[in-house]
Amino acid sequence: KGTGERETITYNTTAAGTYYIDVYSNGSYGTDQEYTLSWSLVQCDDSYEPNNSLSTAYGPLTAGTSYNSKICGSSDGDYFKIETEEAGLITVTLDMPLDVDYNVILYDDASQSWVAGSYKGTGERETISYNTTAGIYYIYVYSNGSYDPDQEYTLSWSLVQCDDSY
Repeated sequence: KGTGERETITYNTTAAGTYYIDVYSNGSYGTDQEYTLSWSLVQCDDSYEPNNSLSTAYGPLTAGTSYNSKICGSSDGDYFKIETEEAGLITVTLDMPLDVDYNVILYDDASQSWVAGSYKGTGERETISYNTTAGIYYIYVYSNGSYDPDQEYTLSWSLVQCDDSY
């Protein structure tokens, strides 16, 4: 940022340890100028961590069961794994606190590509409905700007199997 502007960094740690903050000038400084450095650690208990990537996704989730979790920072995102044994209509539901904006995406394991998503506004229920074949899928929950590490979201999914006997 420019001269005299406040700088803020948000970083989600993945493990206990020692971290360093490096303060340096971009070239315009005076030897008689001072700055103030402060930091804080916000604890966020997320029982499904680590689940910040497809390879560490929590699951498989049980259809019809609700899972409560938290978004712990602006760069935090949660992956969950689901498995379907038959074709059908997957419905993913995400309920969040009224003062945050979270989105939800469904990925296909075979291609690890996006297949559906829901991107509503702050506090609105996100819902995905997707006709699928049998296989493994991933659900990704993330913040669209606002989050609260003290409040939980609720994630659930269901599968209505297709009966195509006619």
